[in-house]
Amino acid sequence: MARRGWKRRLDDPTPLPRGRYLVTLEDAGNYITRLPKTEHEAQEWQAAMEALILVATSGGPTMFARIGVMRALNRHVERVFNPDLRRKITVFRNQRGLRRRSWLLDESSSRTYPGAIMTTLQAILLGVMLAWTPSLVVLAVLLRDIRDLEESEEFGRGPS
Repeated sequence: MARRGWKRRLDDPTPLPRGRYLVTLEDAGNYITRLPKTEHEAQEWQAAMEALILVATSGGPTMFARIGVMRALNRHVERVFNPDLRRKITVFRNQRGLRRRSWLLDESSSRTYPGAIMTTLQAILLGVMLAWTPSLVVLAVLLRDIRDLEESEEFGRGPS
């Protein structure tokens, strides 16, 4: 599988409104370029295209491109928070005979507990860290080797 280029597959196929799916970076790029001009120039689609280009040319995680496209596709969807959902899920779990976790019901507590599910931001940052750490290590080694090479050339030249 290629680490760079437009033929790379997205981590998960991205569903489109009419039942089709975006499978590769090229599919997503072609979809965005075929949008009507007014929609294509929307800020969300411009950000999605920028993410696609960065992932295709730099070899970054395809998750970033997928997130950009999903945000653009869902830009008109209103996100509604239901504060009762947490309580309903906990009650449902307790009815099935699972262990009661009273800290889920405590809305006033801001403490974190061991085993709590990580936030989306934490998951994204973890993915970035895991994806880019090897590249940064290689870059640091290359920079160190270049510096050592330059120092050895200066030492070997002598006075001019």
